[in-house]
Amino acid sequence: MKLECANCGKVFDKDDDILTITDNQLILRYFDWPDGRDNAFCSEDCLCDALMAEYVSVDEFKEMYKEGEEE
Repeated sequence: MKLECANCGKVFDKDDDILTITDNQLILRYFDWPDGRDNAFCSEDCLCDALMAEYVSVDEFKEMYKEGEEE
């Protein structure tokens, strides 16, 4: 089996480093393949794309969680 980035499909060489999630809760909730093929990423950018993580401003963050605020 060739191992490739779960986001962009880049094929890993035997000397490449692989970025992977090691938190058990995330693994159980987000990844499906027992062989880990959907938890192998070539870069932080690909990992962030796959997990839909992005930088936002402080104001954007506060706006996202405004509903939960108590005055």
